Amino acid sequence: METEFEYTLEEAVKISLKSANWLEESDLGAATQAIMLAQTMDAMPDRRHQIAPILIGLLSNLGLLNNRKVGQEMTPAEALAVLVNG
Repeated sequence: METEFEYTLEEAVKISLKSANWLEESDLGAATQAIMLAQTMDAMPDRRHQIAPILIGLLSNLGLLNNRKVGQEMTPAEALAVLVNG
């Protein structure tokens, strides 16, 4: 059973990048690469198994999987909130 999504992966990545107010100009290369990987996954679904791990790592490093950039420390209150809210 295939599910229909409102956005392509490329569109979803672009929306996430636009909402990531912590990103800086130095993140531009990584952000561009994420968009290019998403475009490739949309165009070549048979290569998703090869591209997905790279894209996931890149999005994680940009803080887009958890709204937190690598290197940002979580306060104890934030950690507790994450545990409480799932």
